[in-house]
Amino acid sequence: MILDYNRTMSKYKFTPYFENTILRKRPYLKKEWCIRVIENSIEVEPQENNRFRFWGKIEELEGKILRVITLDDKITIHNAFPDRRFKL
Repeated sequence: MILDYNRTMSKYKFTPYFENTILRKRPYLKKEWCIRVIENSIEVEPQENNRFRFWGKIEELEGKILRVITLDDKITIHNAFPDRRFKL
């Protein structure tokens, strides 16, 4: 299991903005949750500026929906936040 975890984590990258701003502004967020949303998304859509939005439910966030924004490669995570407006 640890081997799979490490392999999965190493596949993804994080922008300096995510590392230095988002994680500081939202210290409760976990990188693992962002990756889980990308790999098991409820919905995905393209966004302006060559980015993608992914939505997924995170039980550890009281079942809230987490929106994760990636760059166009879909593996570089740029932003993440609970999305109160998302409707299933």
